[in-house]
Amino acid sequence: MSPIVAGLTAILVGHILTFFGLWLRLRWRVAQHHVRHRYMIELASILPEGSRIDEQDSDGQRTRMSVGSTAAERDHG
Repeated sequence: MSPIVAGLTAILVGHILTFFGLWLRLRWRVAQHHVRHRYMIELASILPEGSRIDEQDSDGQRTRMSVGSTAAERDHG
């Protein structure tokens, strides 16, 4: 194998491995986003009325939640 072919092969393999690594990272991030989305939907469904969830995603990952009072707490309060 000539040195030119060997060099081009090494460069090509390097680019393919880099691309594969980026693809795996993207798949992991998408999977994590779906898990977080399902969790937020489940959380929102069990919170009492008057509750609020503010979410900032895209690597900021800030979630603020204020929990409203339940009907029993309003009746006794």
